[in-house]
Amino acid sequence: MGCPAPTWANDLKHIFWIAPLLAGLLLAWAIARSPAGQWPQMPAFTQPEVDSDLHGLTEKFASRASASLAGQVVDTSGGPIADAVVVARSGEQAQWTRSDEQGRFVLHSLPPGKAQVSAWLLGKLPAGLEVQLPSQDLSVVLAESEYQAGSAMPSSKSRALTGRVESCTRDGSLGARHEVLLIPRAPVNELQSAVLATTMTSEAGEFQFDKLALGSYQVVVLPEWARGGSWPDLTAPAAQFLECSELEPSTLTIPLACGSVLASLADEEGEPVEGALIVIRPAGAPGKVWPTTSTGPDGRFEFRELPAGKYELDLRAGEGSILALPVEIFAGEVSQPDLPAIVVRKRS
Repeated sequence: MGCPAPTWANDLKHIFWIAPLLAGLLLAWAIARSPAGQWPQMPAFTQPEVDSDLHGLTEKFASRASASLAGQVVDTSGGPIADAVVVARSGEQAQWTRSDEQGRFVLHSLPPGKAQVSAWLLGKLPAGLEVQLPSQDLSVVLAESEYQAGSAMPSSKSRALTGRVESCTRDGSLGARHEVLLIPRAPVNELQSAVLATTMTSEAGEFQFDKLALGSYQVVVLPEWARGGSWPDLTAPAAQFLECSELEPSTLTIPLACGSVLASLADEEGEPVEGALIVIRPAGAPGKVWPTTSTGPDGRFEFRELPAGKYELDLRAGEGSILALPVEIFAGEVSQPDLPAIVVRKRS
């Protein structure tokens, strides 16, 4: 004979059965008391204040991360000036570009706040002004100048400067000419100032400035195919600045910091593919494309003088293509990526 259940256990069973019934009656009473028999309104959920403040700070710092500068370089009559060098400098940070055929220019990823903006064109007086970034409609006026293009301004001291660009290729040869561009770093002073100067090297890398105004310069070296442009700058970081003074040596050596890519392309059967079109560009910058090349009889191709960084390769042959193949370039090194086989003819 089993033991009888204790009395408190029977009472507990009744409580578990009655509790849901009481909860339902209370809910029905609350609905009946609410307007038009609707569900009672619950207080709205609000984000904790600490999260709201954190979100605001995140947006604040994100908005301060970078700013842009856009505008137009014009002459005194309002006409556009092309190929002017525009420099925006904030503290030690500086960016530069050239104006297009309509005189327009754009610079991105600048620190917000005050910046010194200078514009230069050989044969015209430089212009300088202080702006608050971001700025999207800046007008920079360049007036005509009586001094000879590329020479020191009146009352400015100058000196001759000769130099040489050192190769960054694996065989130590340049094999082509380069443009050497000296961009003044100090704010514009029309009476005494460094002056924008540019010259082309020989194929051996030698160059000369007959009369270079004394002052502080940013040194830029561009490959010959990029002459008159604003990229790619091949100058090694250690050689990016020049102090031209009467006490400094009259010779300048500019080492380049770049690498190259060397690879071979084959089809599915392992045979080399000749005449394939190869394009290379910096990753995330589809508008900055190097001059194209093509594969030789052995399927090989090479790009030289690439600043260190991440790039993308596009390869096309017949009906096949390999797009946006990643490759990384290191200064002073030859990158030799293993390329996948390309399908030259698609099977029907």
